[in-house]
Amino acid sequence: MAFDPTPHLMKVKGSQLYLPVKYRLMWLREEAPDADISTEMVHLDLDQRVAVFRAQVIIPGRGSATGYGSETEQDFPAGWIEKSETKAIGRALAALGFGTQFAVELDEGERVVDSPVPVPAARRVELKADNAAAAPAARRAERPGLKVVGDENAERLRSEVAAGLAKDSDAAAKLPKTADEMSVEELEKTLVWLRNRTRRQA
Repeated sequence: MAFDPTPHLMKVKGSQLYLPVKYRLMWLREEAPDADISTEMVHLDLDQRVAVFRAQVIIPGRGSATGYGSETEQDFPAGWIEKSETKAIGRALAALGFGTQFAVELDEGERVVDSPVPVPAARRVELKADNAAAAPAARRAERPGLKVVGDENAERLRSEVAAGLAKDSDAAAKLPKTADEMSVEELEKTLVWLRNRTRRQA
């Protein structure tokens, strides 16, 4: 029987759903009992009271991922070194698809993680014209949960997620929202999760 993360979800930051690392580990062991987890402390500063761990998770024949976690005594006085190791394991598991859509530590927020690419002047003119043409569509009433990041992109994501959930009723039963109720960010995370499920089940 496939692991069901739904009963183990908790709400953080107001309304975001989060799957704690211990349940990601349970999920891993249920699906891949032969998986190997190794951790290494890569930095410990007892003056600044900060620790950094590196974790690697290897699933034989299926892939591997590495994650880093840091913690300070000020932010987590009870067991800050251990907490940094747990963070590293959680990030590696999320990179392998275990709880990815519920991993708030992978949210970029307003600080994007890669390098923005400068847009050439000619392209900026094109984009400005495209945005002006798209303005009437952007003013349409949104469906609940739909962020307008370009209606076309949102609808494409919504359609892909809906199709994936239609093919995988077990996955649909695990999620607290339907594709129509999800924000663009939730759609993106769910799509990654569905693709990882498909790969693992292949």
